[in-house]
Parts: sequence; structure tokens; C-alpha cells
Amino acid sequence: MKIKATLALPAALALLQAQPAGRFALTVENIMRGPNLVGYEPAQVRWSGDSQRIYFSWKQYAQKPGEPRDTYVVNRDGSGLRKLSGEEAKSAPPVGGDSTRDHRLTVYARGGDIFLYNAVSGATRQITKTADAESNPRFLRDGKRISFTRGNNLYMLSLESGELIQMTDIVAAGAAGASAASGGRGGRGETAPAATGEPPKATDGQEYLKNEQKELLETVRERAAERQAEEDKRKKENPRKPFALQARQSVASLELTPDGKFVTAMIAEDGETRNTVVPNYVTESAYAEEIRGRANVGDTPGALRLAVIAVDTGEVKWAEPGIQAADGKPRRMDLNQPVWSDDGSKAFVFGDAADNKDRWFFALDAAAAKLRVLADIHDDAWVTDVPENLPSLNTPDDVRSAAPPSYGWMKNGREIYFDSESSGYSQLYAVFFDGGEPRPLTPAGKWEVLGVNQSA
Repeated sequence: MKIKATLALPAALALLQAQPAGRFALTVENIMRGPNLVGYEPAQVRWSGDSQRIYFSWKQYAQKPGEPRDTYVVNRDGSGLRKLSGEEAKSAPPVGGDSTRDHRLTVYARGGDIFLYNAVSGATRQITKTADAESNPRFLRDGKRISFTRGNNLYMLSLESGELIQMTDIVAAGAAGASAASGGRGGRGETAPAATGEPPKATDGQEYLKNEQKELLETVRERAAERQAEEDKRKKENPRKPFALQARQSVASLELTPDGKFVTAMIAEDGETRNTVVPNYVTESAYAEEIRGRANVGDTPGALRLAVIAVDTGEVKWAEPGIQAADGKPRRMDLNQPVWSDDGSKAFVFGDAADNKDRWFFALDAAAAKLRVLADIHDDAWVTDVPENLPSLNTPDDVRSAAPPSYGWMKNGREIYFDSESSGYSQLYAVFFDGGEPRPLTPAGKWEVLGVNQSA
């Protein structure tokens, strides 16, 4: 197994600077020309299924900054460059999405619906066409079923039979049926009130009249018995408990574990912040409108927590990192979706501290929702960001970055790799899943890793 790293070499920059490029006046006016000076870089570059053509999004320098990019195609030898029509672009190989292990099929979301792309035939088939928005489709390990998110719940769909199964029962805060007993929790160290969805408790007189009605009217008794029988049947056939979100909680991402027994849920919790309000006077309404600015330093930031939901019972367990600050309180951090090994037997999670000075990599025991520290990256100034290419309900699937992540599983399935600036430069390290100290994968030097791709 080889790891190919994209490097940034200061020496290369020096060579470029040494090449004469004609006269260029370094004025504020020239610097601020932006795309009118350097143009737009092609993005979302991908191959056709037969590796004979390259597709990419691009727009020319004369186009306005707000105009959308167009989709282009070019033959692999550089000939035949042309812009695709809108209909042709819809049938082009997708950007992102999730592929089967043989890379023959790719499932992806576009405009709130799910599509299936066949790399062999080049055909695209629409899987869903609903008023609800579907997102984050992923193949199950058998390549014959997919999971996706709709209405803050995870569903599983058979591509052969069309059978659709709901895998979670997540209820929004304040919605009917939400209950504090369903496993939801409020912010750290507090419990927020939950709506039960039950009618107000009847007075003693109202209860007396209701019981009299049941005793005196046979029809009322029969209806009540039928309703109770239906409720008992429903609970017997579907014993899954609903998971009621609490105030300030929302679903960020849902994924099915490889064994199909659990759903891992990234739950966003709003912090206790007061955003700065900036007036906007240039509006279509001709009235001043508000622009919400950033929160002030010192406010309690939000966090992304990781919940593990049992598919059969709906039982919810929270994966708590257990990392404490100097004052003994839990460190606030954003946990991300698990990254599973190729055989689906192991997973790791990474978390970023709210103050951006630490990043942890954790081994995850999904059944127990337990986390174990594998590596800790610390920087007194700022831990570098990882590519924002993780699935999220708040990020449209068709605009997600296609940049390769700077972390993942080694091909041996026993180690994970990640980048760190512990040497002063962003370089690669690996650590065994079973434990041990991280080891360098790339030699130390005054250069940085910008991206990682693995080859067999």
C-alpha cells in the first residue's frame, strides 16, 4: 500500500517567482480585480465511467461572481472541450455521492431527490421524487440497498424490490409525541423540558363524566376498546421508542452502521449566544433588515454530539468523550460521524475542541457508545482544519467538497492515518487502532501535505 501526498514546496514557489512574467503594476486596483485578473479555477473534476473523458465545473473570467458555474467536458487527450447544456449536465457523472465497492454504481442527492448513476452505461436513474427533501444517500455493504435521510429520520430502501423501511423515529422538540423518557437530553449539565404531546389533564369532574359515558353507552365502550387494541398492536409490532430532541437540538447527520443494528446521529446543540445584529439598508423591500453577525467571545458555543440509536428498540446512548478542562468541566467539542474500516468491524471518530486548540481521534465501540482516545493533536494557536467534505443535512449534497480527507484507514485495516502540525508543518502520521504512540508516515521537512490519496 502506498500513500500519495500532495506537497507544497517553498522552493517551487521561489522558482515560479524567478521566472519573468512581464510588467505588472502591483496597485490596489489590480490586486482587487480578482477573477478578472486570474480567472476561475476549474472545480469538481471527475472522470467518466470509461476513463475517456473528464468533467468539471468552470466559468470564464468575464462572468459575474454571482453567476453559477457551468459543467464542461473534455477528452482525456485535451481535445473536444465543450460546455454541456443543462440537461446534459444532469446526466454527467455526479460530484461526490457514495459508490459501491466496485465503483460501478454511485448514489447521490440533487435538488432534494436521490439519483443512481451507472458508470458502465453512463445512465442516470431517479430513485425518489417527493415533496420531502432526501439527502445523504449511502450504499449498504451488499450494494443492493441504500440508506438516506428524510425529515430528520433515516430510511433504508431496496433498489431491487423498492421496499422502504424507516430505521429511526426522531421527533423534533415540541412536536406531538415528544417525551423526556425517549432518551433525549438538553445541553450539557442540564435537562430541557420536553413536550409530551398529551392533552391537558382532566379535572375530577371531567373524568367522572367520561367514565359515566363509557358505562352507560355501549358504543363508546366498544370504540374505546378498539382504540386500545390498535394501540397495543402497534406497540407490539413496532416496539421502537421515539427519540425526542430537546430544546436547541437538531439533527445534523444520520448514518447506518455496517451491521445495520445502529444509527449514528450527529446532534447539533445551539450554544448560549447572543449574535451581533448588523442593519442592512440595501434591500429589495426598501426597509432596513437585520444581518445576524457572529457571537461574541466568551459566549457558550454550540456543539455537535454523537448519539447511537438502536434500530430495533430505539434506545439512545450518547458517546461522551470524557475529556475534562482544567476546571474539571467537560471540554466542549464537535464530534463527527464515524469512519469505518473496509470490513466494517472498526470505526474511529474525531472531535474538535470549541477553542480550536485540540483535536482528538477516538476509537468507537458503537454497541456501547464508548470512546477511547487514539491520538491527541494540540496547538497553542490553532489546530488546522480538515476538509469540509463530511455529509451534513445542512450542506447540500451537490455542493459538497470533493477534496480527499486528510485522515482515514490504512489499507492494513489496523491503523488510521491523520495529518498534524506537531513538527511545525502539516505532515502525516499513523496510529494503531489497538493503541500505541503515533508514528510519522512522511519524513520531517519544511514542506506540507495538502491532500492524501491511497493506492493499492
